[in-house]
Amino acid sequence: MASELARKPCMLLTDPQPLTCQLRRMDENSRCSSVSLMAEIELKNTSTSPIEIEYWLTALQGLNLIVNDGNGKVVSEGHFADRFSPTLDPRILRLEPGESFRASVHLFATVPHALQVPGNYSIKAIYEYNGFQAESGFVSVST
Repeated sequence: MASELARKPCMLLTDPQPLTCQLRRMDENSRCSSVSLMAEIELKNTSTSPIEIEYWLTALQGLNLIVNDGNGKVVSEGHFADRFSPTLDPRILRLEPGESFRASVHLFATVPHALQVPGNYSIKAIYEYNGFQAESGFVSVST
């Protein structure tokens, strides 16, 4: 019984925004297209309590990358975690107050290959979990 309680998320939604989400390009000056399309996603616990995020696919299971082309049209489809296979048992990402989780993401991970054409794009990250949503600012790329 105690082990079951220990596995329950301890995030309290009393804080209006318990997490922040930031998206940063890894190397804006890179001439290598594969590097120039990589970014770092950061989730930071801004609450006063530990947060536990349960996931079955990846710690970024709640991540969505919204990609707009130069005309403002959304060209991304699905969610970031759609390309992962589930684990047999749930995993927990635990963030203490002030602690961050960082991971590398490909900015076009949610864009179908046929829509990845040269041009200007703006991308933002949205992370959703347990009734709240955290959004990053936009990052711009040219391909």
